[in-house]
Order: sequence, then structure tokens, then C-alpha cells
Amino acid sequence: MVDENFAIVVGISRYKGGTEYPPLDGPLHDVAHICEWLTDPHGGNVKPANIYRLTTPHDLIEPPQDGAPGAATWTPDQGAFIRAYQDITIENGEYRRRDSRLYLYFSGHGFSQSADTTARAALFAANAYGPARPNIPGTVYAEAAKRVAVFKEIVLIMDCCRDVQRNSPYAAYELDQTESGNAEKVKLFAMYASAKNGKAQEREFASQDKVFGLLTHGLVRALDEAPTNVLGQVSSTTLNNYLKINWETWCPPDYPPPQPPRTVPADAGDIFFGSRKTLFTQRFVVDGAVPPAVKLQSAGLDAVGTFGPDRIIWVERNDPEKIEIEFDIEDGRKRFALKLPPGEHTLTIPGAPERRLTFLPEATNDVRI
Repeated sequence: MVDENFAIVVGISRYKGGTEYPPLDGPLHDVAHICEWLTDPHGGNVKPANIYRLTTPHDLIEPPQDGAPGAATWTPDQGAFIRAYQDITIENGEYRRRDSRLYLYFSGHGFSQSADTTARAALFAANAYGPARPNIPGTVYAEAAKRVAVFKEIVLIMDCCRDVQRNSPYAAYELDQTESGNAEKVKLFAMYASAKNGKAQEREFASQDKVFGLLTHGLVRALDEAPTNVLGQVSSTTLNNYLKINWETWCPPDYPPPQPPRTVPADAGDIFFGSRKTLFTQRFVVDGAVPPAVKLQSAGLDAVGTFGPDRIIWVERNDPEKIEIEFDIEDGRKRFALKLPPGEHTLTIPGAPERRLTFLPEATNDVRI
């Protein structure tokens, strides 16, 4: 259920160790930017009450002199994250499992362990100082959520550096090693701002007069602009491809563009995101004999729909996932609906002769097959 989607969003701009971890201007803007998308009904569609925001408080925005610790409590720290995580995942001492999605988002200074053989990262906590390196291991918590299957889908976004650390282990997490029999069915999709030992970067974007992390800015733009499927969604495969294709173009021109983000696809299949593009619900009705298949093409779509007894199955040219849509039966006719962008579309129906129907999507008229 969409109402059960949750998010923990962490943005750390100031650190107790201000010399080792210099002040950042991007994280607070990053959090606001990603939360705007998360709470949009056509974007992440997460209720504002279901988003836990952990950000640098106002009284820490001005760092103490010479990076020395101040009298204030340095937060967000791992404890704050653990409380939010447990509030979502544990109820009455037991795991609460939801058939929905969890977003875990991090912006600030980060690292990866030298021993990592897969993509992993942690965010340094705000109280990192000197030899003490407390951290929030984002990947560890995402993997734990998958292992115990507390959500059906998990999206991990880490807009932080992945400097290799040999003396900074990932912080221990407050969960046992229980493994659910449904763990393999959980989809975990992850994006990192860089490859291992790479640097995340923040830049000022003149069009918005604000500093953003490049990953966050590019991610939201890709979510808004990427081509949608026949249900008006952006698949994680399309999102990843679109972001990397446009990465250099979207980076501010005054700097050489860094390497594109590192993406780890979900091994249980694509994850689909909402789109804030203008889309129209177009109805279709089969008037006569059901054809074996139809082809739908437009500026952003190239898909084949295969008819079954009770549904139509769509496969898009550049997307591996199948989309199944059950028919609505009315007056003996089979009906279905697609969510399409504006502009001219062509539906090709095989036969002798072949038929081609060209239409502009709209909600008021059916396209008759």
C-alpha cells in the first residue's frame, strides 16, 4: 500500500571535526529537494508524516573555530538514525513487515571500507571527531531491511564520498541476524555518488541559485524527465540509463564532470517510480476479434502488447520488465487503460490488411482495436 511507504532522509552539513570533515553547503538543499519529490503524489507519493528528516540543526550551521568541538550536541548521529529506523521497523518488540517501499537517503561526508567487495558505503555521523569516527552505515541498514523483509522494496541513495577507510569499520547496527524466507523476493535498488574510493561532489546550480550534491540534483531531474512506460512509470533500468546518458550535460559547465554515479540494480527485478510529467489516461476497447498482439509507438515509447485470455502483457524495447494489465469486461468487450505522455501515438494491429491507428492521448475517447 502506498500509504505505508516510508523514508528516512539524512543530511549533515556540519561536523564536530570541522577540519577533517569540512562544512558542506549541499546537504540541507539536497534533503529539501529529495523530500519535495518524495511527498509529491506523482513522485514518491510518501505521506509527509512518514518521512523522518534528520538534518543539521540551525545552531550548528556556523561551525566552531578551527574545527574544535563546541558545547552543542552534534547531530544527526547514529542514535538518531537508529531511533527512526526502529520506529518504522519494530512494533511491540517484533518486526513489522509492510507490503510497501522504504527510502533511505544520505547526504554528507562518507566512506567505504577497504575490505568491501560489493558496493557499500556509510555516512560519517555529525559527531565524528579526531580518532572517533562514528557513522551511519546506510548500506548495512538497507541490507538488513532486505534480509528480514520488513519492506517489499528498498531504495538506497547515498550522495556521499566513498573514500577507502582501513581503520573505520561500519558501525554496528541494532538488529539481530534473523533472515526471512521472503528475503530473496525483496527488491533493493541502490545508487552511490561515486565508485569505491571516489568523491561525491556538490556544485552551485545557477538556475536555482543553490548548492546541491550532483547525484541528488541529477537523480531528481532524471526522475522528472526520463521516458515512462505504458503505465506512466519510470523503471529503475530506464532511470539509470537516462541519468548516465545526460550526466555530463547536466553538470555545471565551469567544472570537469566527475564519473557518473554507481548503480546497483535490484536482483529481484526492476523498481518503478512515479513521474511528474504530464500524462493522460487513455482507454482502449477491443471491438471485434482479439488480435494476437499490437505495437505502440511514439516519441518516447516502443512497446509490444501481447493478448492473453484475461490480460494484455506489455514488453518495451529497452526495458526487461513485463507489465501485465488485466482486462475490464463490459458489454462483452475487453477494455484496458494506459497512461501516456502527450503527443502523437501509433497503434499497429497485425492482420490482412494491417491497421494503423494514430491518436492523441485523452481521457474522453476510447481507442477501438
